[in-house]
Amino acid sequence: MTQTCFSQIPYCGRYILAFAIFAFASTTLLGWFYYGEQCVRFLFKKEEAVVIYKGLYVLCAFLGAMGSLSLVWDFSSFANGLMVIPNVISLLLLNKLVVAETKKYLWNKRLAENDPECVSEVPFR
Repeated sequence: MTQTCFSQIPYCGRYILAFAIFAFASTTLLGWFYYGEQCVRFLFKKEEAVVIYKGLYVLCAFLGAMGSLSLVWDFSSFANGLMVIPNVISLLLLNKLVVAETKKYLWNKRLAENDPECVSEVPFR
């Protein structure tokens, strides 16, 4: 549908769309590469792990460009689904801290909430 819309622009519509796709795809690849590299540095604190990550990232980018579209989308959905695991674990581990910070925020009257029962026994750090 997007391609049909851009083809209505005389002479340059398809070139504008091609440039936009290239710009968004390349910046997304670079952004996720940097984000992943920083996560690997934080988690493993070893430069060897970063080198391995870089190799795997380049390999996955190459395979993604060469693979079938349905396979790439299926793998992408699977990988995004795996991100649920560390996020749920983090939510469960940080639950008490989030509740305590929320109560402290309400206690400092930064919101319109003035109910003292809402903030009983706040464990301050």
